[in-house]
Amino acid sequence: MRASLTVPALAALVLAAAAGPAGAQTPPALRDLPIAVTPAATTAATSITASWTRPAAPTRDDDWQLCPTSGDPCRTGTSTSGAVTLDDLAEGRYRLRVSTEDADGVSAGGRDVVVDRTAPTRPTITNNVALPPGTPYIRFAVVEEGEQLAPIVRAHWVRCMDVPLPGQPKCVEGSSAPDDVVVPVDPLRPGVCGWASGLWSVAVWLEDAAGNADRTQAAASSLVLPAASCPAPIPPRTSPRLRVAGTLTQDGTRRRAAVTVELAPGVSGDVSLRVTPRRGRTTWKVRRATRTIRDGRVTWSVRVPARTTRVSVEARYGGNARFVAKTKRTGVRLSR
Repeated sequence: MRASLTVPALAALVLAAAAGPAGAQTPPALRDLPIAVTPAATTAATSITASWTRPAAPTRDDDWQLCPTSGDPCRTGTSTSGAVTLDDLAEGRYRLRVSTEDADGVSAGGRDVVVDRTAPTRPTITNNVALPPGTPYIRFAVVEEGEQLAPIVRAHWVRCMDVPLPGQPKCVEGSSAPDDVVVPVDPLRPGVCGWASGLWSVAVWLEDAAGNADRTQAAASSLVLPAASCPAPIPPRTSPRLRVAGTLTQDGTRRRAAVTVELAPGVSGDVSLRVTPRRGRTTWKVRRATRTIRDGRVTWSVRVPARTTRVSVEARYGGNARFVAKTKRTGVRLSR
């Protein structure tokens, strides 16, 4: 039974044979052979399975070769199933090569494999940035330490507050991209009025592409978020005392309504007035005006039709920071 050839040696023999005597045509280039690796090309497993697609009519067994980048010698072998399982893999980086052949030539492919069963070491938190008040997160910069076989893919964090808000957890956990560690502070808002903001602490540890992570290798950072200023308390608004009085008088053929509005205690502000002249069931055009009350009193005099026997008066006060709005209606009859 023939000995297995390494992929480079096999490729050289194939090309040399295809070249033939001097002056023969240049042989075709090697075809690319994709290789799949399970459970993954970067893994913490002790064994992997590599698979590829064999030619429909192969002219020989497929050759495979697994070589570490340093240390142990290469493993070589052949396969007739389009797959090979490699056991007892030590931690390290490997290069896997596979070659197949049919009547049309040789197909060859390579795949890098990383076996890593060691969690990343404790990182370094270079700075933390508390963003402006109202921003719902804090951003941390994290630097990995030491040589790492598998690349870092995730940063895990736990954020705690020594004085948690009522009804909220003391600690919250989550994860972020390793190059942008973003830790939310909502709904635990800093400096809630009437509650101490306290000390915030964050612990960060890393996870690599092989799934290795060790919480005991967490780096810690702490900060005190500035307390939000508490606004001055707003006193409840009260209802003012609104009084409306008036007279309807006649001077010759003219009739005039005088309306007096009082707001206590000493309230100031605008009052809108509506005076509606009436005689029996007849109603004339409404007279409107807005008057400013100072020191709680204002008087408005308005001319009304000569036949007016009574007026309806409506006064509306819009309110302010101390007093609520109020409306008062009254009627005034012609003085005899």
